Amino acid sequence: MMSSMNETNRVLLRGFLIQAMVSITRLLCESASSAATNFMTDAMQKLIPTVIRRKDGERRFVLYYFNRLNETILG
Repeated sequence: MMSSMNETNRVLLRGFLIQAMVSITRLLCESASSAATNFMTDAMQKLIPTVIRRKDGERRFVLYYFNRLNETILG
């Protein structure tokens, strides 16, 4: 139970830190074009979180990006 709580805290901390970095970047830099922002938003929405469990009980979290080309190749 404790390890799942630690993993949850790690994910929340990473999300917070990423959001803070994005906010600071937006504050310090000029606005991006809407095309670039739309591209990044579209790519982020296609990320698929996956948990890989090893035989020794260790869990690894991986983010996959599947687009139409990948889906066509993988079948």
